[in-house]
Amino acid sequence: MSLTDLDLPTMPTGEIPHIHSHRHLVQLPAVRGEAVPALDAVIVPATRPGASLAHAAGVAVRAGCPLVVLCSKGITAAEAVAMVRRLRRAPRVVAADVRGSDAVPGVRFRTDAHPPATQGRGDASQKRNVGLLLARMLGWRSVLFLDDDVVGMDDTRLSRTRELLAQETPGGQVQAVGWSFEAFADNSVVCHAHRSSGGLQETFIGGGGLAVRVHAGTPFFPNVYNEDWLFLHDLVARGQVLLAGGLCQLPYDPFDHADRASHQEFGDLFAESVFALMHHPTPRPVAADAVESLLAPAHDPDWWAGRIRFRREFVGSIAARGAARGWTDASPVVRSLAGARRTLDGITPTALVAYTAAWREDLRTWGDVLAGLPLTDLRRALDLLRLEGVGDVQSRRVRFSGRGVAGSRAPSRQ
Repeated sequence: MSLTDLDLPTMPTGEIPHIHSHRHLVQLPAVRGEAVPALDAVIVPATRPGASLAHAAGVAVRAGCPLVVLCSKGITAAEAVAMVRRLRRAPRVVAADVRGSDAVPGVRFRTDAHPPATQGRGDASQKRNVGLLLARMLGWRSVLFLDDDVVGMDDTRLSRTRELLAQETPGGQVQAVGWSFEAFADNSVVCHAHRSSGGLQETFIGGGGLAVRVHAGTPFFPNVYNEDWLFLHDLVARGQVLLAGGLCQLPYDPFDHADRASHQEFGDLFAESVFALMHHPTPRPVAADAVESLLAPAHDPDWWAGRIRFRREFVGSIAARGAARGWTDASPVVRSLAGARRTLDGITPTALVAYTAAWREDLRTWGDVLAGLPLTDLRRALDLLRLEGVGDVQSRRVRFSGRGVAGSRAPSRQ
């Protein structure tokens, strides 16, 4: 596919049908609520061979909490623990090798049955869900997710994370505090291309630096690109998420694999579209029981047909500006755009409606799972998830945050 094959439609007004920033959705007035909470764990979904865990370990030391490393691909649990223990100041550390596709043994998500969404996906969603399950069973009430390519969580940012998690907004108690990534932007390949072509593009909160409260109402991470946006969706709609500032993601070349954009396209289209509904003049925050009404258009094939059309116009507009800047058909960015467009051409409104329904059903399934988990010790929690732990697995200091009591009862729904 070449630049001329992409079509270059524009909206009648000439504007690009794309919202360049969602930040105002998480920049809300807030006041101090409860006492500043402790962070009960730093959780790292690790994949990179030779990845440094020094930054996350240092954050755990300063927070006075365990480091949990969930490993796959290029790093093993044994390697992760050895790496952390070689540090001059090492936190308590537990690591596990995460294999397979089920975060909850015996529970399958309906969203996993949608190949356009899961094609080419890694296992970050699964690991984050495993982290939430462990936290729930150990009685942990707040955890910090940090990716293994993220740096910059210094003492000031760590304190700010905890302080914002204690605040209340017009939507109620803050449930998540996130960081954007700007030194090297954390965007999709298509949005990187948009910026490279001269388009205005900001970043949003990412799962690579995200503190969350853990309870039976905590959402899950679907196995799709922009899984962190879908995790946050309902909380953002209810006005319970705050942006803390910026962290740094280690740079990479977003255009080095043409299939990266192709694999991202379904999730990018879906997440951008459902977040666009929050830019409608409907008053925010919305009540918890009004989120489904907010999402009503996402159950309408005609609405999705319009969103697909807007996306085509967006991709075409990027290609047009790129051509004017001298991009050729052989350039990596053009090949990436072509890959995104091929995937986009195969996405139907019916598939997006079905994915919407699956996502909402999976949220209910996940809530039932969290509500039914036992409060137990680390060894038993790992066994229930069919994981083999390495490190301080037997340490009583890793078992609970000091607020739980061992036993077989389920945690409260709060």
